[in-house]
Amino acid sequence: MKYRVVGWTDYDSDTVPEARGRIGYAECCAIIDEIKKHGYLFSGWDHQEAWCCVPVLNDGKKRCFSQRGWGGIMAEAYGETGDYSYAQYTFDGSLDPAYTKKPTEDFDPSGFMPDADLAEHFTLPVDEAVLLDAQTNNPFHIKDADVLRYIDTGDTLTLCSHNRSVTLYVTDIDRTRDGLEKTLVISYDSTKMFFK
Repeated sequence: MKYRVVGWTDYDSDTVPEARGRIGYAECCAIIDEIKKHGYLFSGWDHQEAWCCVPVLNDGKKRCFSQRGWGGIMAEAYGETGDYSYAQYTFDGSLDPAYTKKPTEDFDPSGFMPDADLAEHFTLPVDEAVLLDAQTNNPFHIKDADVLRYIDTGDTLTLCSHNRSVTLYVTDIDRTRDGLEKTLVISYDSTKMFFK
């Protein structure tokens, strides 16, 4: 998905609706990229209680996290991926105020896009075994790749191997980790498969 942060709002503000359900990996990546771009650094407590610390994405919805959930977003943005890395970014007073940086801009509604315009197409070269697995198993497993950071439900994925390819309409995606290796579990609409 072509997610990006278009500004910030308050946790309890009703000027923009909250995204319901699980916040997906692609949405988190957009938020993490924005944090890195601007050097933001603030706690989960700030996310919930301070002014203008809740990200608004270009789908027109804000993303509200638990304090620990926001701590995990901050930890990921700063490259800390240990089991308890989120803890130092979670609670009020867990960060030295001299080093915190919060957003100051509100959100810009002109950056909102219709859901259909957010869909994205991804192409990934794979070996024959992966291509065959994707054609015969739904869902199928594939090694995660940086190019797939923003893939989400509603996107299309073309897997290419030599002179053959299959294009899939993604209906669900899950990321798992086995040790250091990340795996995507992708489900697709089998009525919308295209072979070449």
